[in-house]
Amino acid sequence: RSNYANALSFFSSLHYFFLLLSTFYLLRTLKLSLGTSFLLAVSMPLSGMALSAHNLVHVLCSLAFAPFFLGAWIRWLRDKTKIHLWLASGALAWPIYGGDPKFTYVLALLALFICLQSKLPLREKVFSFGALALLSLFAAAAQLLPTVDSLLSSQRNFSKMDMGEVLAFSFHPLRLLETFFSGFFGNRQGDEKFWAESLVNFDSKTPFVFSTYPGALVLFLFLLALPRGIVGLAKGEIRKNILLIGIFLGFTLSMGSFFPFPIYEWLAQYLPFFGSFRYPERLLFWPCLGLVILAAREIEFWIEAKAPLPRLSCPLIFAVGALLAAGLAKMGLFPVPMASAKSMAATGILVGLNLGLLFLFKKKFFSRSIFLGILLTLSFSELFLRNGIFVWDQSKFLADPRRYRMANMILDDLKNRKEEIDQGGARRISTGSLPTFHFAGGRMDHTNLTTFTAFDSLLPNTPAYFGLEDIIGYYAFVPKEKPELWAKLGMDSLGEKDFSRIYDLMGAYYLPTRNESQEPELRRNKSALPYIFIPSRIHSLAGREEMIAKIQNRSFLLAKEAAIAGPNEFSADQTPAENIFAIHRRDGKSFAFSAPSHPSPRYLVWNESHNSWWRAYVDSKAVPIFLANAWAMAIELPASADSREHEVEFRYETPLIPLGQGLTLLWFLGLGAILIFKPRAGESH
Repeated sequence: RSNYANALSFFSSLHYFFLLLSTFYLLRTLKLSLGTSFLLAVSMPLSGMALSAHNLVHVLCSLAFAPFFLGAWIRWLRDKTKIHLWLASGALAWPIYGGDPKFTYVLALLALFICLQSKLPLREKVFSFGALALLSLFAAAAQLLPTVDSLLSSQRNFSKMDMGEVLAFSFHPLRLLETFFSGFFGNRQGDEKFWAESLVNFDSKTPFVFSTYPGALVLFLFLLALPRGIVGLAKGEIRKNILLIGIFLGFTLSMGSFFPFPIYEWLAQYLPFFGSFRYPERLLFWPCLGLVILAAREIEFWIEAKAPLPRLSCPLIFAVGALLAAGLAKMGLFPVPMASAKSMAATGILVGLNLGLLFLFKKKFFSRSIFLGILLTLSFSELFLRNGIFVWDQSKFLADPRRYRMANMILDDLKNRKEEIDQGGARRISTGSLPTFHFAGGRMDHTNLTTFTAFDSLLPNTPAYFGLEDIIGYYAFVPKEKPELWAKLGMDSLGEKDFSRIYDLMGAYYLPTRNESQEPELRRNKSALPYIFIPSRIHSLAGREEMIAKIQNRSFLLAKEAAIAGPNEFSADQTPAENIFAIHRRDGKSFAFSAPSHPSPRYLVWNESHNSWWRAYVDSKAVPIFLANAWAMAIELPASADSREHEVEFRYETPLIPLGQGLTLLWFLGLGAILIFKPRAGESH
């Protein structure tokens, strides 16, 4: 009934094209030839890093414009053309809209480094970076201001996350094999199980970034450049080999808790705001981009150089070694699955093939254009066929009935519960560490913790694809094996000292395994918390800490009782009431419904995270909002002598949204002025 899913699929896929153009723009900025720039730019959107982000749309959106920012920033420092500064600020702001501001943070650090390395006078360096920071703030303000406000009032805050959460999804050194061999450890989304669970420090035992394979061409050129770079570093040529150093540092930081020295932890503790971001694997994009730039410079060097054939020993040794290891694996002498052996053999053959092509070119068997054309055809074909399997397996639901099975099971259950849901019985999942899915159109909620609204954390498309967009409520799918937790489900009491278990008990649906193509099982949690309810018993407490202590008590009935920081006179047991609500409107900024009346005043609990910008109205009159259960919101429903229902409305009202939109509008007006009043030919910029 909706094109929402198709629109989102088109939107995400379009970013692969943006990444190609973005990389091409950066390589041309670095003064590489047209043919070389296009050859290596094609490899970036087809790299394992980019394609493994296919179901992480926020990552894909954010990384697509990172090379473009670097290109525009370098051009501004080089020629001081205003349009380049404006475009750089817009590209720097884009990851904040895309959903992964960690890219903005890293890009800002890179911009500062590039600025300091430039030959500009100190005064111009300060002006350039200050102008970039100010313009980027304006460009991002519409999203940035309300986000920062929500962050400051959240448990996450700035650099206050638990270090274990910050270091989750660290890149194990052994997984560098993925950089050399496509799909070496299997395929998370495919029929073949991912067999490196022990190398992943996360509950689901699947990596955040599934592959870092850049293609045999990039790999060959890296191996070609590596010996010369090592010799240069030994001679103290730091500036000349800064790209190689950056690649090494990028992989090192991505290793997080697996690196022998706690470098990532030090940065999280002492570098401002670095601790606000988690998952070291998200840094893998930067060394992968560095590999592409290094490969472009290397192929350009050997195409343009008058020098004879380069030393081919390093890539030759690698190719022979990969084929030898694959042969040993086939004979059972190397403990890896057959699919991994085939991957090693394929990479070894392709690296050897690229080596042979360079040898023939240097011997003048064919021209430069033919050489580049052959490399382009070979590189595109390899990446499309080998890395493309990651996207294909994520999208296999189009042809595999097992991909429909889970969605149909959920849909059938929701249809059976439609009357219950329409009457306010919708179950929700709090915005904690578990993926949540908003069935009211994919809107982001204004909440106190981190919210995920992407259905593709489990399935490769949105709930709207399955006709679920008009169902009101939240539903959770837990891609974790937690038998000890599941044993507690169905109980009304929390029965757990860990406060985070509250979030688990709110989920309406549970999956014992992540990959639904591997015989999934759907479990329904009948005791999930109601979305809205009138508690039968109230505990009036002073603050959050007392509430947590109360909730952790085994006798506390989470779905029926409430601990509220409200007036003491309502602390006595209340007469049990029917929780029948007619929901009128539900979106990201408001929630309106009808609630039953009662002869005495009562509390109503809304399981939405408490935030200072929410306003509550009962029968068009403003009422105070109290903290409930240490995280949710509660309001007082006044006594009513008749049976008339109360009309309740919550509105998210903050001046930061229109303020941010106004600042971003100024950025667009400035961009328009630059485009309209750009200097004429021959005039000074």
